[in-house]
Amino acid sequence: MLLMIDNLSKNIIDDIQGYQFQHEPWTCWITCIKNILTTMKKRHGNCPNPSITKLNKIVGAERGIIPSPAVVTASINEKILKNTKFRLIEKINSNLNEVKQLLENTNDSPIIFSVASTDYFKEIGKKYKNQEVGYLIEGASKMDHTLIVFDVSNDTIFFDPYMPHMRLFSRNSPEKAMFKLSNIIINRLWLNAYVPNWIMWLERQTSQTTLFTKFKKDKK
Repeated sequence: MLLMIDNLSKNIIDDIQGYQFQHEPWTCWITCIKNILTTMKKRHGNCPNPSITKLNKIVGAERGIIPSPAVVTASINEKILKNTKFRLIEKINSNLNEVKQLLENTNDSPIIFSVASTDYFKEIGKKYKNQEVGYLIEGASKMDHTLIVFDVSNDTIFFDPYMPHMRLFSRNSPEKAMFKLSNIIINRLWLNAYVPNWIMWLERQTSQTTLFTKFKKDKK
């Protein structure tokens, strides 16, 4: 079941203050990166937090065209996060148990998820009298939509940067962009994404042995 959430935890409410919404269908990912930078800036104070315009310029994004996750990750780590304790990490073939462990560590940001865009918007549309709430894609979707996940303990609780374009409310706020889906549904949408079971997050490094270095070793 999908619901907008009335009883968000104080920690989540604090995390999402200042979150931005995407302006175009293709800007969900960069907007999500901007938003998790905002969260880590509030949590730790010294995390860089450039504008979306600057992020787009740094990663070489043009209208409708964004480089691969590997290029985006390397560009932000080299040009924004270099000489800081923060690193942007992306990983494929993740699972909800791993996500839960990351979310329980305050040195890790909320997690960016990829979901199959067409299936995701159809799922939301069912809850609103089958109205069209997302962008339309003809044929098989090769465009994933990205969400920011905060909790997977029971259901998956997430922020959707596309929310204002759904026209569900007369006024928008970050709290109104918080939704939840059952873990069964989110697993299906996540698995069916063009890049399956992909996640991205920010890690604040506190020692030489970190999840970031662990994942680098795993890839070798």
